[in-house]
Amino acid sequence: MNNKILSTVTLLLSLFLLQNCTNPLEGIDVTLQSTTSTHFGLIEISDTTTLDISQENITVEVLGDDTEYLYNEAGGKEFQATNGLLSFTVDPDYTFAKPLTFTVLVTGDNYLEKQVPVTVTMDDTVSYTKVEMERLEDITGGEEVVEDNFDLSSGARMNSTAFFSSSRSFWNNSSLSVDVKVPASSAYRDFYNNNYNASSMYIGLGAYDYESYNYRGYSYKMYIPALIRNLQGDLENDQGIYMSQFVYLYMYANSNGYKRVYSTSESFTVTTTLNPSTINQETGSTIKAGDNIKVFRMGNTNNYFDWYVREVEDNATIQERSDGSLYITFNSNYSSYFWIGYKKQVCKAYNYSTTPVTYRSSYNNREYRYYPAQRNENFGSIKFSTSNSYNNSHIVGARVTMTYPDGTKQNVYNTWGFRLYNDSRIRPWFSVGEASMQLEIYERYNPNNVYYTSSKFDLCNGDVTFDVESILSRLPNYQTVTIDYQGKCGSTVIKPTVPLWVEHSNSSGRRYYQYYYVRNGKVTLYSMEVGKTYPFHTVYNNKWYSEDVTIESTLMENDNYEVPQRFCDMIN
Repeated sequence: MNNKILSTVTLLLSLFLLQNCTNPLEGIDVTLQSTTSTHFGLIEISDTTTLDISQENITVEVLGDDTEYLYNEAGGKEFQATNGLLSFTVDPDYTFAKPLTFTVLVTGDNYLEKQVPVTVTMDDTVSYTKVEMERLEDITGGEEVVEDNFDLSSGARMNSTAFFSSSRSFWNNSSLSVDVKVPASSAYRDFYNNNYNASSMYIGLGAYDYESYNYRGYSYKMYIPALIRNLQGDLENDQGIYMSQFVYLYMYANSNGYKRVYSTSESFTVTTTLNPSTINQETGSTIKAGDNIKVFRMGNTNNYFDWYVREVEDNATIQERSDGSLYITFNSNYSSYFWIGYKKQVCKAYNYSTTPVTYRSSYNNREYRYYPAQRNENFGSIKFSTSNSYNNSHIVGARVTMTYPDGTKQNVYNTWGFRLYNDSRIRPWFSVGEASMQLEIYERYNPNNVYYTSSKFDLCNGDVTFDVESILSRLPNYQTVTIDYQGKCGSTVIKPTVPLWVEHSNSSGRRYYQYYYVRNGKVTLYSMEVGKTYPFHTVYNNKWYSEDVTIESTLMENDNYEVPQRFCDMIN
């Protein structure tokens, strides 16, 4: 047998044999097509920076009624991300009388939480969903949060009013300061609104000015939560937050170890300066004293942690100091993130129901609310017209930018691993009616090498299509590669059925994965370069197995491979 096939066969056959000796689906042979799922999915959790997310503490929750039809590769119900990847299979008895829908909630110690709806249809035999996490240090411009420690007297109260502040300057000479005052009479509460009996606590405070944020020419102005609860208590699913400032406040009480404080019995006061260049989205002019600006926070009322909801905490009035600086003051009882800015109507790819469903987490036994997502059929996709098919598709970088009336640009979609072929599609999360959207296709390994720039468009009223035939000759020479083999353990024929990820990487170290499913020993790989070596990966029982494989031809096959005895022994 050729050496070029050996590493592939060894990796996949060994994993198949592991699967046979530990498969928790008793009585089910995973190689039998009648009882094996035909629908598989990969969820890639990545970082908006080039940092390796596999080293981060990431928690994944899979929410929704349809999760009863989802399983991991081992047939279990525990879903964990390994090296930033989570895969699932769909119950083979699911009929797809309606699309299968669920929501992925991803949280991490160093990240803002992210919720992404996933829809699997009858045609989606292999689905792929990407979740891009945003680091807190990026959202706060890399600022180190100011922390302070406080002793508590009997009754777990401050001896006096706690006062602390944070300030910083930005590259464009703007500055920001934020102060917090916590009254001495306040108690500190846990997730379920119970008072801590604590001896001390520490408080952290950070803030960031979005008017000063500019990364490679792009800002981050629109934040799109699933739902916003207004001051009247109503939930709105067609609004976004056009941000001026972000404040990050956290508290931990020392009660047999430090534990997070979710709320206070007495409201505390936050005072923060505002950048005078901020545009009042209600008037179109720069802000001034007497204008109103909204303060939003995480939704965690009534003993529920509503990751989906942003509450309007206050409709604050902008004030002016004697030195001409502008500031606002607001009160809150919640240790939280605070977004300061304006509500802005948006059209979204998915609209969330305003009727919540409760869910108890198997991870931490907390009860959450989630709001089922429904695809907005009026929201369009970006479609591509070209002569190449899926089997000879190209992998490129693709980004969609939005330019706001004040000239601010924001990326609303950006990936370094988009598969380009006829009728392939991009569906950003949102669009703002009066904003101009524009598509760029660029070299996968170099975002500065742009192959194509579209005309301006919007997606609020349906699809747009772009003909990109002219750029195909400039793209790398990708090939479709088929690997087809069967192995033998004595007289036993082995044709493995396992998940497979092929890893791609660029010069900066950022990794990309293509997801496949090996069925009966055969798999077809797309957009591969002959002569190049790729890391192959698979996961079973939350264990990660890898092998480097060199693609030496477009057909790699062997029908009579003798499996090493150490692997054969595993199924005897």
